[in-house]
Amino acid sequence: MLLLSSTSVPIIDNFLNETDPGNYYLWHGDVSNYLDILPPSVKFDLVVTSPPYNIGKKYEERVELKEYVAWQKSVIEKIIPHVRDTGSICW
Repeated sequence: MLLLSSTSVPIIDNFLNETDPGNYYLWHGDVSNYLDILPPSVKFDLVVTSPPYNIGKKYEERVELKEYVAWQKSVIEKIIPHVRDTGSICW
């Protein structure tokens, strides 16, 4: 299933409903925006991320370390409530 968010960013998932969220989600866009709209009841067994590493690659905008750490912390804080007690985050 391909859905479009309010910002027209594609969400590819098999979200069935809040009690049966399906088997996978692929989000192409800012994960912070997705986590803001994700129902609190949705829980994941595994979250795999690949954030920009802030090392000055051509495809990323390098920011001050303090700003980068604060941004990463804010994303992790939004992910944690959606990970099952037996789940994992691969950062």
